[in-house]
Amino acid sequence: MNSTANPEVEMSNRVASLMGTTLTEADVHRFLLDAAGILGTESFAAYGPDLRFRWRLGERVVEIEPDYRPSKGKYELVVRSYDPEYPIYTDEYESFEWVDAADYPYLWTVELGRAPFNDWGPGEAYIVNWDMFEETTAKTLGGLPDNLALMPPQWRRPFALRWDMGESGLGIVAFTGSVEGLRVTVESTGEQVLIPRGLLGSERSRISMRDVVAGLAGGRPLMDIRFAGSEGFGDYGLLAASPSGDEDDMDKDDIEFLLEDRGRDEPRRAMTMDELRRHIAALAATGTSNQPSLQPRVEWEIVPMRIGLTIPQILSIVEQVLDGAAIKRVLRRLGGRPSIRALCPVLRGDGWLAERSHFTGIWSIEVVTEPKGKRLRFDHRHTADYARRIAQALEQRYGFPYGMRTSNDGFLMRLFQVGDHGVKVTTGFSSVKVEIDSFETLLRDSYGY
Repeated sequence: MNSTANPEVEMSNRVASLMGTTLTEADVHRFLLDAAGILGTESFAAYGPDLRFRWRLGERVVEIEPDYRPSKGKYELVVRSYDPEYPIYTDEYESFEWVDAADYPYLWTVELGRAPFNDWGPGEAYIVNWDMFEETTAKTLGGLPDNLALMPPQWRRPFALRWDMGESGLGIVAFTGSVEGLRVTVESTGEQVLIPRGLLGSERSRISMRDVVAGLAGGRPLMDIRFAGSEGFGDYGLLAASPSGDEDDMDKDDIEFLLEDRGRDEPRRAMTMDELRRHIAALAATGTSNQPSLQPRVEWEIVPMRIGLTIPQILSIVEQVLDGAAIKRVLRRLGGRPSIRALCPVLRGDGWLAERSHFTGIWSIEVVTEPKGKRLRFDHRHTADYARRIAQALEQRYGFPYGMRTSNDGFLMRLFQVGDHGVKVTTGFSSVKVEIDSFETLLRDSYGY
């Protein structure tokens, strides 16, 4: 792959070069800014609360996902690139059309470039009770500080959600994200309470944003609180919100249906701003972090990687299957014999094994298998390098991959389309796999929600 002629390859190579490097938050910001320099800033956008950025690059999409893994105490970066026809314009589109808001691919989006990223946008979903709020809006609120911390400062903006809590005497209350935490502001008086970032998180939180919003609203049902709008997300950036009271007749019918389907709220515990302040102080006294303690460090013994199938052998397998040969027969001719692993039937050869998934029917060939023995593993650089060399050989023969994924911790995926067939190369924990099936099957398995 010529990285100088292909920016998405350049980004893949850049994240791969970070393997073994301990990243800081500043390193993540620098990587994203460099990416914008390479990929351009004409059309790109951010998505959350599982933060990721997408760039449009001609007919392709490049996606970068930064993350902080509290259990490992480290930052990670993943770079993906793909043809958007199925991942975005089919699967993602259908997900927004048919699944509940809690299962949306993302809950908010922000256009950061001068031109829109998509020529379509997902519609808004109404949230009608506190259980739905917990599944959606609470994740958006709780995730904002972490999302902003991972964004380069140049891309940050105020993100706020507002509700009219007049019935509880507070009026408009704004919840504004910042790197420090989530600031709760009573706009009529200016009274503020900061919920520290360490108490929050989109999935794991020591403080319930559902209970906070419901409590400040006097414990009333969500439907009794008027959603007063958002800031920073754009006109269609917030995809799940409670009704504002000015919906048209069709929207009102949808809301009534949701109330019948999902149920109406029972009264909840009310909360004042002083009570919220004391609750935060009590949590702070017992430690402000919502993050789990770091996992104990496992001492691995690095052993030499053993290659079960060479690149010429892999290419021969692929070629025979594409010509119509049964993959099981091809593998048997290479010495594969029936065996059992984890109670599942496999074909086992000299340093390799193959099995067919009971769920997808996909044949997966481990051309490098995990070493036997406790606390033994291969060097991630070696498995990633071998997977990359296989992918390069496939590219030389069958053309540029449909999809790529590369991370700074040694993970690599390349998906190739060869007519109606697909071939995928991946690294696992001390293993390298080659999968062969119909392209549609591999595509859905790789990108389907």
